[in-house]
Amino acid sequence: MCTLDIIVNEMKSKNITQKDLCEYLGISKQAFTNWKNGNNTSYIKYLPQISQLLDVSIEYLLGKDKKKLPTSANETDVSNAVLAGNNKELENLLNLFDELHPDDQKTLLEHARFLASRKNGSTD
Repeated sequence: MCTLDIIVNEMKSKNITQKDLCEYLGISKQAFTNWKNGNNTSYIKYLPQISQLLDVSIEYLLGKDKKKLPTSANETDVSNAVLAGNNKELENLLNLFDELHPDDQKTLLEHARFLASRKNGSTD
């Protein structure tokens, strides 16, 4: 299951509407519709806030952890600091990612997962 599917399922299970999420994040309903239609993946930069609202970990939303453990305060603080622009390289990377065609975004994520698995000693 992809990240957005996990988000939508968690929203349903907690009776959180699209309107609720959009208001919480300060985004338009059209932005959320674009996410659901696969037109962009800018939701990635909102994962710390989404995980907080849904009371699950970022790793769970990314599909890396099957446990729905709530986000720790430290994880949220670090993620928010990084995604708020305190790490310019990451901010630039996210902006470049947003400019890619959805197919290219998917390919890039597959490559990143492969490289991460090699770093962690996994061959999956």
